[in-house]
Amino acid sequence: MTVPGAMHRRMLLAFGALTLASLATPPAATAGDVGRRPAGLFGYLEFASHELAALPQWREALARIADERQQIVRCEADVSRCGSVAETVWRAKVDELKLFPPHQRLLEANRYVNSIPGQRQTGSFDPLDHWKSPLEVLDEGGDPKDLAVMKFVTLRDAGIANDAMRIVIVYDALRNQRHAVLAVMLDDGTYVLDTVSDVVRRAEQVRYYVPYYSVNETTRWAHVVRQPHRSDG
Repeated sequence: MTVPGAMHRRMLLAFGALTLASLATPPAATAGDVGRRPAGLFGYLEFASHELAALPQWREALARIADERQQIVRCEADVSRCGSVAETVWRAKVDELKLFPPHQRLLEANRYVNSIPGQRQTGSFDPLDHWKSPLEVLDEGGDPKDLAVMKFVTLRDAGIANDAMRIVIVYDALRNQRHAVLAVMLDDGTYVLDTVSDVVRRAEQVRYYVPYYSVNETTRWAHVVRQPHRSDG
């Protein structure tokens, strides 16, 4: 049966509305889900996948980061071959971070990236836009998601494992807008590196971020809202 044109358009509009709603508010979990899975980042349920095809912007950023590695190696071998003063300072900071214990490493990396000229601490952005690589951030500045990428690569080069970190796209309930942070898991808990503050806080102290999804080099996570259990009567 052929669907009339007007009905077809209404079906497409309805589907689009449902899609936008799913992006705006993480799907709710059932009581059964809550019972089966422990709480994840920021206390929300999470579902992991090693398929990154759903995030092409992140995959493209990873490719650019890999391409930049040759330039970074040249810069580290000979400071005169660094592409800019900013790149020289960045690689010196990475070497310095390697000397610090983990907690101080997070604090210093967060403070350094937050101080990069041209960066935007807050403000609406589209996660489907271009995700900048570190050398792009040094040249042009960036928005919160770009700076989360910069912190990820900086700490990765300074010895923090990929599996211990996630770039997290969140809804900021205080400012009513999308935001991005870097979450880092140390032995004593998970810490949040944020553009709005140089202070590195434990994830459980941050109560106004609702995670949409998070990602590192190998894994992405979908996050869903935990519904409180309601007993009968």
